[in-house]
Amino acid sequence: MKNQQQLLQLQLTVEYTFATFYGDPTLVHMLTALAEGHCEEDQLCLWGSANTGKTHLIHAVCHHANHVGNSVLYLPCDELLVSSTDVLEGFQAISTVCLDGIDLFAGHQAWEYALFDFINRMRAQGTKLLLTANKNPGQQIFDLADLNSRAVWGPVYKLPSLSQVEVEQALLLHADARGMELGSESWDYLFKHCRRDTSSLVAILALLDNESLRHQRRLTLPFLRQVLNAQETP
Repeated sequence: MKNQQQLLQLQLTVEYTFATFYGDPTLVHMLTALAEGHCEEDQLCLWGSANTGKTHLIHAVCHHANHVGNSVLYLPCDELLVSSTDVLEGFQAISTVCLDGIDLFAGHQAWEYALFDFINRMRAQGTKLLLTANKNPGQQIFDLADLNSRAVWGPVYKLPSLSQVEVEQALLLHADARGMELGSESWDYLFKHCRRDTSSLVAILALLDNESLRHQRRLTLPFLRQVLNAQETP
């Protein structure tokens, strides 16, 4: 099926690993076990507002599963919605399936029934499920009552929003993982002139790192300003 093949080719964000996640180490330990195939739970669900790390953790699970040789599938629900519900059929030989943003299916009858059937089939065949949502799945977010119960079949974890200090600490983890060295003035400039959400700042770090390598330049404040100003110029 063409749509299914396209989904299997979706790229994971390189920066989103367990090593660069700033948050609960107990949760990271459980998700590591899930990726390695020895988690006691058959299903886990993470929920929280935007920029709390849901997609980061799903990508981290996929990266780690690939690293240890376990089969894993990442399915972003916003991409699924533009496809046929048939895209959720099959997947018999997958150890772990990660569905990112299941609350997007709420109010779409065909997708609610497709997700209900999918969760049942994955559980019956022993496939582990990692689900994420912006809304609390324990609050009856779906029209299909049976789907509400399936969404909370396993433990449900709320990811808290990060404070500004925690966002800065998270960015340091990303910079360290890339081997980037930024002076205090450069960090101050980033936090003062750029969007303060984690995903935007991670994207900026990736841009700066790539431009530094491309031009063989150190990440000085003048170079940082030059790169960011070029991005703002139409």
